[in-house]
Amino acid sequence: MLTLKNLSAYIPEYKDLIMPDALFLQTDEGFDWYYHLLKFSEDTVKIAYDTNGVVRFIEKEAAAIWPHNLSVTEIDLSNVHPDADVSGNWTFDGVAVVPRTYNSTEKLKLAQDKCDGLISSARLHMNEWQNDLMLGTINDEDKNRLSAWNSYVKKLKGLDLSLIDEIQWPEAPQD
Repeated sequence: MLTLKNLSAYIPEYKDLIMPDALFLQTDEGFDWYYHLLKFSEDTVKIAYDTNGVVRFIEKEAAAIWPHNLSVTEIDLSNVHPDADVSGNWTFDGVAVVPRTYNSTEKLKLAQDKCDGLISSARLHMNEWQNDLMLGTINDEDKNRLSAWNSYVKKLKGLDLSLIDEIQWPEAPQD
């Protein structure tokens, strides 16, 4: 099975003779990507992953991968989890594609992103009611809805995201 590690851009001495505008990639050991494309087996799955092992491409055909600043290896299909995708939630552990394990910094970032997304979504939901409130045209039912959504946003803002594995996400109000 072929593995090409840390592919990065380089300029081959013969570049002007073949494709002057092409971008060429090679490994730290000097193996050219285009030359080695032909050496991958037809009956394997090709995985491109970053320096943290996070899977960025899963392809049957190596030519479908653009591995700039990635490593590429081929593995048997049985070593790829059936749900694996390139969402960033899967890693290559040296043998197989497995669910990604996040460190505490990554978990905190994911929690912050989720919280920010929920707040943004809530604010979009509240926008029309806030306009009606400012114009003095809001009815009591919509004012109660606005109040419930505002309380939800305050609960989200009050979460202690440093308690990553213990976060109790509040439920959004039902309309």
